[in-house]
Amino acid sequence: MNSGLKESLTSDEVAYKKIRGAIVSGYFKAGERLREQELGDKLGISRTPVREALRRLEREGFLRKDPYKGVMVRKFTYQEAENIYQVRAVLEGLGAYLLAETSSPEILEKLKQTFALAGQALNEEDLGRVAQLNNDFHAIIATGHHNTMLAEMLLNLHGCISVLRVSTWTIPRRPLNTHHEHQAIIDAIERRKPEEARATATLHIQKSWEVASTVIKQQDVDL
Repeated sequence: MNSGLKESLTSDEVAYKKIRGAIVSGYFKAGERLREQELGDKLGISRTPVREALRRLEREGFLRKDPYKGVMVRKFTYQEAENIYQVRAVLEGLGAYLLAETSSPEILEKLKQTFALAGQALNEEDLGRVAQLNNDFHAIIATGHHNTMLAEMLLNLHGCISVLRVSTWTIPRRPLNTHHEHQAIIDAIERRKPEEARATATLHIQKSWEVASTVIKQQDVDL
């Protein structure tokens, strides 16, 4: 659980970032109970920062409190997963809108570079690399503007989607279709067409949910 955090971070932030990272990465599984004392021992800090981190993660939707079992990593239902994607579609559309309206050349270049690297990974059939670059692409859309509240909300949603543990990258043509959809988003942003950028980004997330929902149903898992 060592994330190489800077020493300047407070104990509360260290606890939050490490526990959140462990949840998103799958170190802690859905439904797993998290105990303050055990987490404090692993992190080498007192229980108070751990307690505050758990409360924050519960507010953000990563954890839930069971009256009998205590704090647990949240296990999402199908409906909750759909809700996450619905909200993300709206917010990611707004993020793309803002980028088309106000983004700097540096942000646009970062998007293009990430897109190009994803294309290279796609040609090499390195789906793990494609997935990581996809995350990077959406992180730029989430944070490349000046709306910090939107950025925080989107990054939290990205984290929740990671917790779902639903991979769509092995679905035929989905990686290539995703790449084409990313190209449309970049084109709209580069041409300074905010409404078009919003529409293409929203449609991209809606299509992602169509595929993800099929995978969830095939797995027949109560998320």
